[in-house]
Amino acid sequence: MIAMAAIASVVALIGLFLNNVGIVIGAMLLSPLLGPIDSFAISAATGNFRLVRTCLKTIVILLAGIVLIAFVASYLLSFAMDLPITAEILSRTVASPVYVIMAILLGFAVMIALSTGISENIAGVAVAAALLPPAMITKIALAVYPQGAFGAAILTLENVAGLMAGCMIGGIALQVGPRSYREKVTAKTLAVRIGWVLVILIIMLLFLSVLPI
Repeated sequence: MIAMAAIASVVALIGLFLNNVGIVIGAMLLSPLLGPIDSFAISAATGNFRLVRTCLKTIVILLAGIVLIAFVASYLLSFAMDLPITAEILSRTVASPVYVIMAILLGFAVMIALSTGISENIAGVAVAAALLPPAMITKIALAVYPQGAFGAAILTLENVAGLMAGCMIGGIALQVGPRSYREKVTAKTLAVRIGWVLVILIIMLLFLSVLPI
């Protein structure tokens, strides 16, 4: 999984610097970001706290790996050539409340898609499109465009929180959950707690996204 994330990151990096949206989209086909987010929502809906924690750890590791690869590659390339700040990069350095709404709808759509048998690769491209480029640009910006790093970081977090919230809403709408009464009570308690954490996080990110930087 980490190897696939690394390959996808390098391919996306090339596409971003070449300002080639086709290459960026191609990188999404390799990115394994859907699995942990999807599993997170299902685990929360079924009250499996241990798996929720594992999924969160996996998401953090994948995003950290993507960010680290982007930073190292951009930093090394900056010594060999002038790295252009392309439109594909600039478009992902500005955070906005609209992206939170988009991510929530996308997360909801992913759960609906998976429940109806649509290929996981198709849904995975949508998730990766929201997460992979801004996560990479967070560190690309630090290397070659520092003033855009904050906006890219906030945008990444907005997408992560929104996707998680959307997937959870989708899970609830699809009535994903355990069968026994006791397990349902545990699952509901866990889902409510996670829901409140996501709401607070999203509110904080929305506030940060409108700050003049």
